[in-house]
Amino acid sequence: METQRAVLEANAPDIVAMNELAKHGRTRPLGAIAGAFKSYLEGMHGKIHSHYADVELGKLDALSATDARNDPKLSTRILVIVDGATGTIDRVDLVTASREPRFDAIVRDAVLRAGPFDRPAPELLSRDGKTYVLWEIRRDPTFACSTLLSRPFLFD
Repeated sequence: METQRAVLEANAPDIVAMNELAKHGRTRPLGAIAGAFKSYLEGMHGKIHSHYADVELGKLDALSATDARNDPKLSTRILVIVDGATGTIDRVDLVTASREPRFDAIVRDAVLRAGPFDRPAPELLSRDGKTYVLWEIRRDPTFACSTLLSRPFLFD
C-alpha cells in the first residue's frame, strides 16, 4: 500500500496534467509531424525565453536569495492553447502549480506577454483549430523554459 501511495505521489503532477488534457478530448499520436511540432516549439520558445528567462529571471535574481520565488526547485506546468487562425494565445491554464503562487503568476504573465506566436501549420492543429502545448517552466536557470520541458498534443 505504501509503495502504491509513493508511486501516485511521485506521479501526481503527470496525473493532474493528464486529467486537465482529457477535458479537451482524446489525443492523437504526433507521428510524422513531430518534426514540424519541434520547429514550432522552438519558435514559441524564442518568444517565451525573451520574456521569462531574459527578463523575469533577472528580476528574481535581484531579490533576496531567501525570497520564496528564488527556490531553484520551483516549477509550474501550464497548458498553452494557441489559436490556429491567428497564432494568438487563446488561454494559458495553470495545470500544476508550484508551491509559490507569485512564481506561478510570473510564469503565466511572461507566457501571455510572449504572444502572439506564429500561426501554426494546419497539420499542428487539433480538430477545434487550436494548438495545445503542455509546458513546464522552472526557476532553475539551466532549464527555465527549455523545449525539453514541453509536450505538444493533438486532440480529436
